[in-house]
Amino acid sequence: EPDTLAHPIAVFHGDLDQNIPPSHSRQLADRLRRGSLRGLAGHGHYALFSRQVLESMLQAAGGRSRAARRLDRAPETDAGSGSRRIHGEAAIITGASSGIGAAIARRLAAAGMRVMLAARREDRLLALADEIREAGGVAEYRVVDVTDRKAMTRLAEDTLALWDRIDVLVNNAGIMPLSRLKLARVDDWDAMVDVNIKGVLYGVAAVFPHMESRGWGHIVSLSSIAGLRVGPGGTVYSATKYAVRAIAEGIRLEGRDRIRSTVIYPGAIDTELPEGIPDDRISAGVTELYRQAIPADAIAAAVEYAVGQPRTVDVNEIVVRPTAQEF
Repeated sequence: EPDTLAHPIAVFHGDLDQNIPPSHSRQLADRLRRGSLRGLAGHGHYALFSRQVLESMLQAAGGRSRAARRLDRAPETDAGSGSRRIHGEAAIITGASSGIGAAIARRLAAAGMRVMLAARREDRLLALADEIREAGGVAEYRVVDVTDRKAMTRLAEDTLALWDRIDVLVNNAGIMPLSRLKLARVDDWDAMVDVNIKGVLYGVAAVFPHMESRGWGHIVSLSSIAGLRVGPGGTVYSATKYAVRAIAEGIRLEGRDRIRSTVIYPGAIDTELPEGIPDDRISAGVTELYRQAIPADAIAAAVEYAVGQPRTVDVNEIVVRPTAQEF
């Protein structure tokens, strides 16, 4: 079978009778021995195959087994590149209906990941899912409000039901109704806390147990330049984005060797985010700042870079902003 020689990155080893249903182990062992006789690697029950070949063999032998799940826990690496191949992995992306979330979905799907799109605007989700499928990608969507804890739990459950895995969660949903403190727009403050902090936490709660039990996962959280520096009118918004950094650091500490954590700080990015600013004085300044905005794909590229690193590499923080941006 010539294709067993392509991209030999996954090692299958051990007592086959302990990993494969006994009725199928002899047939699979014979196929593995034929591979080793071709000089792929080792001898006996040891052989080197691509993940695709091993998965197809295991499925033919009677469905997913402990051996198949072991493959899930062993991410692939492109020979010589130092990066991990993410083809076939599954990602949940919140705030995926537009802007940065949509750009991340397009880029990860183009790299071969299966993407679950989550947001509130179904028409946009449907259009994006169709776009990704037409380009040859795999995409599903769910209408979800990240402030609804039960809905976030169902989102994770639905993803697992579809693909039996969650490799990456991208906590992207966020709002930015900036205003000066003296205006006391407390409802806006509450909304930012609900979406920007609790929404992130609900996402973490929905996927962390699965990633922990599986022994592998990656949570990417979107903060902001405002999570590094406070500006006039951005006090509460900055507070929520500083909190995202704290949550991401907690994930890193508690998920060591199992769950990676990345926080990304975007600067002025061409999205709808500035459109929701109710304070006219602050809005005018933000509009001027965003004249130098860069495309949302700049953030998507940073996400792809982080998730594509070898398993032993945890890219924790990335700042991305226009070269012309001072703030």
